[in-house]
Amino acid sequence: MDDEPGPAFGATRATRGTAVTAAAVVMDQGGQLSHGSILAREYGIPCVVNVGPATKVIKTGRRIEVDGNRGIVRLLGGPSEKE
Repeated sequence: MDDEPGPAFGATRATRGTAVTAAAVVMDQGGQLSHGSILAREYGIPCVVNVGPATKVIKTGRRIEVDGNRGIVRLLGGPSEKE
């Protein structure tokens, strides 16, 4: 798991343009061969798919920790501070 903080991308589906700028990918649906999983692997970022209601639970600006090796997404403190 990469310890570098950055914006995570959460979606029902992933597209190349959005996943490239993300520090992690969290998707409501998908599997090992889903588009989001493949993009995450190609760009070397953690990814957890088939999370269910992730896009309803994780609000924009919310800090999360994504462990792609274990398939864990943790909600952290509050929203990230805006610069």
